[in-house]
This record gives sequence, structure tokens and C-alpha cells, in this order.
Amino acid sequence: MRIACLGAAQILVLFLVLAVLPPMTHASAQQRTVVGKDRLVNIFTDLLVEKASWPRNDLKITGFDAVPETLVLPAGKLSFHPVHEIQANHLGRNVVVIEVLVDGRIQEKVKMSGDLRLLGDVCYTTRKMRRHTVLTKNDITVMRGDITMLGSNLVSDPREAGGKILRTSLQAGAILYKNMLDSPPLVERGDLVTIVARSGPLQVTTPGEARQSGAKGDRVRVKNLMSRKEIHARVLDTGSVEVVF
Repeated sequence: MRIACLGAAQILVLFLVLAVLPPMTHASAQQRTVVGKDRLVNIFTDLLVEKASWPRNDLKITGFDAVPETLVLPAGKLSFHPVHEIQANHLGRNVVVIEVLVDGRIQEKVKMSGDLRLLGDVCYTTRKMRRHTVLTKNDITVMRGDITMLGSNLVSDPREAGGKILRTSLQAGAILYKNMLDSPPLVERGDLVTIVARSGPLQVTTPGEARQSGAKGDRVRVKNLMSRKEIHARVLDTGSVEVVF
């Protein structure tokens, strides 16, 4: 009877030891690959950037979401394939569904979504300025930011604004747009100008008087001081206008 009790005690100890040990499994079952949200956002970004018409450094993803967010997969060679054609030539919300394969076999499908945002340079005013102010380089500062919603009329290079005239008053820190700017007039009303008349290879000049102010390329009324007639001519530069017959 004593021997039987001793055997039962040994069995109990052995059972308790086995209970705290991890279960024994095959090596292939122990090896797993975990794909988290950070990996998925990189996959999502790569797929969109590959199809987008903007440089990678000018794009970023915000508001990313994935269902599921984390994958636990068997060990093996991973690959990811979109299940539909990706259209990434528009900014804003994009949705991509991918198949996740291990050694060529589909393991999961993941639905990913995020906002494709465009970054770029933005020109801002450095001080409060009134209408008709001629902009100088000290009046403009450039900062890089999200330009997704700012439109194509944005001024991104200060050289586009330097020397231009404001069409409206602006506060300090205002974003500059091209339609806020005018080129300075090269010809003022009442200026004496040279009228250059061209017809094929023939060129004739005659004195004139500007009846309107105009910037380079503008069409203005000019009085021919020889014929006393008014004509329309295109401003070439300071003091010169052109008429083509």
C-alpha cells in the first residue's frame, strides 16, 4: 500500500511539472510571421506611389486604416498582390484590397484605406500690404506644407511673385495666388513710345503716345503721332509697342 501511494505522488508531481511547460508542437507550427500595421501602411504607400504622377517625396499618407490590422501567417516567402487595378492619380481617399500570399498560396485578404496628400512649397506674405504694393523678396517667405486643397493657382516659387503688383490688400501670413498678382506696367498712359510695325521681314518704326497703361504682352491703345490715328499695339518693353500686319 505504501508503494502504491508513493507512485501516485510521483505521478502528481510529474503532472504539475508538465502543466507549466509550453506545449510541444511541430517546428513548422511554432514558426510564424507577424505583419503589423506599420508594414501594411508601407505596402499601401508603395502601391499608390507606383501609380501616382507625383514624386514620392511630395506624397504622404494620412488616416491609414486596415482590416485586419495585424496578420499572423505561416513562415515562408511573403508576397502581396492587389485584387483590383489601382487608380492613384487623384488625391484624397484611396482604397486598396490586397491578397497576402505565403509561398504562393493565398492566406489572407486585407482592405486598406488612406488619404493621399500632396506636399509642396507655399509662398506667404511676411507683412501686411495694401493693394498696388510692388512685392520684393523681403515680402515673401516660403514654407513646405500640405497643398492638396490649395489648387493649381498657388504661387510656389518666390520668383513668380517678386516684382509683381498686388491686386488686393493682404494680411501678414496670407497665401499668395497667381490671380492676386499683376505684372508692373512697362508703359504708362501718356508715355511717348516707339511703335514698331512689322509685316513679314519688313519693319517700320514711328513715334506714338500711349493712351493706356500696360504690362508686357498687354494690348493697349496707342496714338500714332505721324498719322494722328489711334491703333491697338502689344507692349514689348519699356517705351516700345508692336503692331503686326
